[in-house]
Amino acid sequence: YKNKWESIRSAQAQNQYNRDKAKAVRDATRNGLQESRAANAVKTKQQSQQFLMQKKDREATERQTNTDRSNLIKQRRDEAKRRLEEDRLAQLEKFREDYEGRAAQEELLRSRTDALVAKMEKEEMELIQRLQNTQTVQREAYEELEAAIGQGSQQITAGPRPTGGRLSGGSKGSEPRPAA
Repeated sequence: YKNKWESIRSAQAQNQYNRDKAKAVRDATRNGLQESRAANAVKTKQQSQQFLMQKKDREATERQTNTDRSNLIKQRRDEAKRRLEEDRLAQLEKFREDYEGRAAQEELLRSRTDALVAKMEKEEMELIQRLQNTQTVQREAYEELEAAIGQGSQQITAGPRPTGGRLSGGSKGSEPRPAA
């Protein structure tokens, strides 16, 4: 009986040893698994943070690129507006210069026309005066001629005719003068 009891005791001890060993293996496996999970969690967290940082960097780069592009577009638009305004002002200046040039030409033409009109008016007045003088001279000549004819007809009826075919009674100063 003692052998049997020792055999049972030995089997129990062996079983206890096997259980303890299996428990130790399970505990070691569990601990290893927990450590592995913890390491994986840390690694996953680090990767997640790294991805988040990369995403933030990429977004910041995209924002900066968009800002730069927007600034470039705004700068080009402002430059185009400035050039258009310069062109508009240059065109207005050209129009103003053209207008002033035409106005100066018109003023010169007007002053020349005024001078020509004044000259023509002066010439007209001179011609009118000459015409009036000529008419006066002609009237005086007709009056002298009528007077001479009147005296000549009196002399014809009163006496002999003068020689040379000239009418007597008129002085050289009273002869008709040619028109000027």
